[in-house]
Amino acid sequence: FFANALLYAIFLVSLTILAFLQTMFLKDYDQADAKINGPNNTTHYHCSYNDDWRYKEHPQKCHFWYDKHLRHEVFGSHELRCGMMFLNPLDNCADGPINGRFLSFYFFYFLTLLSSLILLVVEWLKFCFTSNEYFRTKRYLIEILVLVSTLGYLIGMFLFSRVINLHLGAWSVFMAWINMTVLLGHFPGIGVYMFMFKYVTQTIIIFVLVYAPLLIAFAFGFYLLLPRNSSFNDPFTSILKVLSMMIG
Repeated sequence: FFANALLYAIFLVSLTILAFLQTMFLKDYDQADAKINGPNNTTHYHCSYNDDWRYKEHPQKCHFWYDKHLRHEVFGSHELRCGMMFLNPLDNCADGPINGRFLSFYFFYFLTLLSSLILLVVEWLKFCFTSNEYFRTKRYLIEILVLVSTLGYLIGMFLFSRVINLHLGAWSVFMAWINMTVLLGHFPGIGVYMFMFKYVTQTIIIFVLVYAPLLIAFAFGFYLLLPRNSSFNDPFTSILKVLSMMIG
């Protein structure tokens, strides 16, 4: 159990750092792109909001990974050709604005891939030896979801658009840390705190369900009376404002 927990900790840290590095790369690329081409003429803008035929004809321009030839077609200055490069460090990209950090990106990518594959093999062995009880255990289902979303995230860097890929990365990191919380509950001396956390969460949910009609009553009342007030200008904002008022 402790060896499995250590392996999962390595997987968790490497996945988190990898997702952070990718976000930093894209942020730096978008900032440089906006500075050179303007905020309404960037790669991200055309891929997200515009029906530009140049991007529809070459959808891979909206991906995180560019191949060697496609980088020549990316709009912008020469510096941006290296901005979203992944496994193809050719084509004279030594002057790329973020080229120096790709070595760490390589390392954490393959570390995450290797650790996730090992964990997948471990889950397969668990299923082979405890097939009758495997799918009845919620922790195992969460681990499967984490591994599937992580592998989808890693493979999606080559196949999916950057928007889909970042969503996969965000959900993978989110579920991985949630699963780490569940995993910590199996350590001696920590399980009691996990039980307390579960009990408090259930109590809060019941409390919210009981007081939801009262919350909605005040929120909708303020929205109908004060539609021009910025705090109550739509039903959702009104609910959040009344909730903050109730909390104090």
